[in-house]
Amino acid sequence: MAGGSAAAQVINVVASPVLTRIYGPEAFGVLGVFVAVCAALVPFAALAYEQAIVLPRTDDEARAVVRLAMSIALGFSLLVLVVLLVSHGAVAELLNFGAPSWFLLLIPLAILVNSVQAIFMQWMVRMKQFKVISATSTGYAAVLNFLRLGLGLLVPTGSALVVGNTAGDISYVGMVLPYVRRGIWGGAESTIPAKKVARDYRDFPLFRAPEVLLNAVLSSLPAIILSVLFGPVTVGLYTLSLKVLQMPNNVISGSVGNAFLHRAAKAGHEGEPVRPLLLKTTFALGLIGLVPFGLVAIFGPWLFRVVFGPEWVAAGQYARWLTLWGFMYFVNTPAVQTIPLLGLQKEFLVFGLIASPIRVAALLFGALVLASGVAAVACFSVAGAFANIVLIAWVVHKSKTSLRDTLRTEVG
Repeated sequence: MAGGSAAAQVINVVASPVLTRIYGPEAFGVLGVFVAVCAALVPFAALAYEQAIVLPRTDDEARAVVRLAMSIALGFSLLVLVVLLVSHGAVAELLNFGAPSWFLLLIPLAILVNSVQAIFMQWMVRMKQFKVISATSTGYAAVLNFLRLGLGLLVPTGSALVVGNTAGDISYVGMVLPYVRRGIWGGAESTIPAKKVARDYRDFPLFRAPEVLLNAVLSSLPAIILSVLFGPVTVGLYTLSLKVLQMPNNVISGSVGNAFLHRAAKAGHEGEPVRPLLLKTTFALGLIGLVPFGLVAIFGPWLFRVVFGPEWVAAGQYARWLTLWGFMYFVNTPAVQTIPLLGLQKEFLVFGLIASPIRVAALLFGALVLASGVAAVACFSVAGAFANIVLIAWVVHKSKTSLRDTLRTEVG
């Protein structure tokens, strides 16, 4: 999985210097606002039921969870479409969108497509189709960047980036569909009613979904605040810096997290302790992350000038500060994956409700009091890094017990 993610990121790295010379910071700012809004809503679209797909003992029950999650995501996307049909103009003005407001009508489609992506991903993790995940990740990166480059040569605007991004996401679903269709829909009709799995895994919509929504909104908030207060150019600088800092997570941490989740769930069913695996994986990610995040922290502005062009030097300043949050986000993946296995969704929600106001206050202090985009991102990053340190320590402490009883509780 890491190899496939690495190949995908190589394609992204090769394409990025070309894209930043075709599209300016303002165009990336439009894309940044669009992606931020989608990212804030996607985790809530299926009420987090997709995260329960790996837990059932039987594939029949897992199929019922898949179908439940997809039905909820479709209904949520239609609801967002109705809201935006009425208010897309006002929303575009509020967000200082920088593109025709009707492009916001692509948000419901993007929400549905990304929700289906997440559901399919969890199904493939359950089926241990890691080679498929690897191959489709590479293909997705190639198609996405081809669309962005092609549209940019014709119309180098933020609207083109939005269209290319949405079309690329649709192409990914098309690539994965042949591999999951038979497993999800090809067999006999599930004998387990949706009401049963909705009830058995109710911890996910009740506790995990609000926490995931809260975290997603927090992650998206800097782009939205920067757009409202400082305009699309500032958002574009921040968006590129965030994209660069997400590459290590996309290459390694995300892949390791999926494999860790499968291994930890198996350990739970077999009555094994999860703490040794959690500590080992977290420590390994910490050692690996020191190199990429350290380089950006030290040489950020110079690297951005050389790689992306002179007009992106300021993005290197944002990236320097984002390394604090980015590194801890990179390292905390095993801890976050362990939370549903330990049945800690309720406690995790409480943790989020405590940490979130602190992070929001830090962001607003930098934006309103210090009146600087860089200061806003710096304050937000420091607060986020501290919250992730506390989170990892808490999960490690809670992981002393076996997962077997927890998993039995989770599956009802």
